[in-house]
Amino acid sequence: MNHPQRLSEVTEQLRKGSALPPGILAVRRYKLLAYGLSNPMVDASEFMQRQKWGIEREYIKANISATDTSDISGASMVEHDFQAALHHASILGQLQGLRRVPPRIPLLSQTAPSVAGFAQDGQSRKMSAGTFVRENLPLKSVGGIAVFSNELLASDTFESELEIHRDLFAACSQSIDQAFIDPDNPGSDSTPASVTSGATPLMLGGTAIADLDVAISTAVQQLVAAGSNLANAAWVMSPTTATALSLARGTSGDLAYPFMGANGGELIRLPAIVSASVQPDSDGGLISLLDASSITYTEDLPNLSVSRNASIEMSNTPTGDGSVPTSGTTLVSMFTAELTALLASIPCNWKLRHTGCVQVIGGVPSTITAA
Repeated sequence: MNHPQRLSEVTEQLRKGSALPPGILAVRRYKLLAYGLSNPMVDASEFMQRQKWGIEREYIKANISATDTSDISGASMVEHDFQAALHHASILGQLQGLRRVPPRIPLLSQTAPSVAGFAQDGQSRKMSAGTFVRENLPLKSVGGIAVFSNELLASDTFESELEIHRDLFAACSQSIDQAFIDPDNPGSDSTPASVTSGATPLMLGGTAIADLDVAISTAVQQLVAAGSNLANAAWVMSPTTATALSLARGTSGDLAYPFMGANGGELIRLPAIVSASVQPDSDGGLISLLDASSITYTEDLPNLSVSRNASIEMSNTPTGDGSVPTSGTTLVSMFTAELTALLASIPCNWKLRHTGCVQVIGGVPSTITAA
């Protein structure tokens, strides 16, 4: 079970006395596992010494064989480190006030609010009869596979670890972000529906700052009307849209949104999160306004595994299906190509609890004019 406080405490402990960014410990565990697969009879301490690792020896026991993940002391800490890095890179991890719940626990969702009221002495009080629905939020697994050369995994340079770090966490965070924010994702048995699915976009009436201001004001009003107090509200947009807002200037030449930048910032003093997973549609860019407290999120610790004998379909749109074999699928053998496949499987799920607590602005141009 993941608790945000415990997660931050653990990752701080892991990085104590070190300048390592979150996720590097997980990368080193991957390297240790890959080394154990290629050298099953050799003690792992030799590899760790050659890699010049320091503080991690407290958490990854040296006097073991690297072939068995259950033998790695502090494995849960490594998984927490992976989780912390993923939170840092994803939209969900940056939302403040997200309602996190333990995995595999039934939930009570309130469909009608409780009531209260003033009463004089002797008068009956109003009955607080809220309406609740019992439901379950099953875990759904998102997995990312990254393939690296055996030579890169054996390298003792920190640059090689950063390369693995960038590739692996970018793949995982992109998959989660796309499923979470894509309005065209209605959900399936394997994928949660996006929080923007079914939302009717507020389309801009033009390309001017005034047109965008009208849409922003309407989005805020509708979010408040849906029950939000804006305490946990945040904007989500693409880097292109964030750049357009940061460059927009009024007729006087002053910046229209001075607290915005290409990497985010604040829009009308509400935090703005930037993600490359926010894709424009045929009408233009999209800006979403979310109330994080109206989103329920559950997750479990990730499963990290390594294989040097797998055959991988090297495609971003794989057609292979174990239940229905597909002819013509081209597979690459990790063994013959001297490659290693790293798999990260993250069990998670989310749900928008209150309709209207996500608003979408559509048709945002790449250049916003003054008038």
